[in-house]
Amino acid sequence: MNDNNQNDIENIELEKKNLVFILEIAKSYSISTTKLKKMEIIEKIKTVAKRKREYEEEQKQKANVIHSIKLLN
Repeated sequence: MNDNNQNDIENIELEKKNLVFILEIAKSYSISTTKLKKMEIIEKIKTVAKRKREYEEEQKQKANVIHSIKLLN
């Protein structure tokens, strides 16, 4: 998923979406949905989306630091 889709996942009200839509999102994040209720799937999606966003932000910060160091040399 690209950045815009990921931000959308965190901002939309998944609780109001149908189960098929939620299952498609879960599949795109490689989340196993076996024996999970709708709300449990939604929580997993939100958790994974948040972790992914945080990781990507961290990687961007690291890249900026490395770039700054290279500029100083």
